Amino acid sequence: MKWSQQQMDDYLAKRHLLKHDAVETDSADDGPEFILQRKIVAWAKQKGYPHLSFPKSPKARGFLPPGWPDITLYLPQKEISIKCDYCLQEKNIKIPRVVSIELKSRGGTLTNEQTMTRLQIMQLGHEFYVCRSWKRFLAVIYQNE
Repeated sequence: MKWSQQQMDDYLAKRHLLKHDAVETDSADDGPEFILQRKIVAWAKQKGYPHLSFPKSPKARGFLPPGWPDITLYLPQKEISIKCDYCLQEKNIKIPRVVSIELKSRGGTLTNEQTMTRLQIMQLGHEFYVCRSWKRFLAVIYQNE
């Protein structure tokens, strides 16, 4: 069986074989960002993950706050290990995972509103990423599994 590039990227990302820093500097996928947005939405639907995704349209701009990310994903909880300050023991806890993703095409940069929204979301303890490619998206999603 021959794997497609997408299947290979999925496999490598799931096994942490894609380097996070290397993926971040990868070039953008060809084509406009709405194609990547559709691909990510299809992935979320296939996995059964709740998500919000609004195409850039005058209708969506009317009710979304300025700078709101292109996609918000609600993913399964992730388990982390912390050291309890009181009893000094390691404890495993599960935390919710809400990931905000701003899609950018080659050369695209965050607007001032997007930068402020990003900082607010991250200040609240949620994840926010800028993705230019499918490979970067997979690395973001599978980095903490």
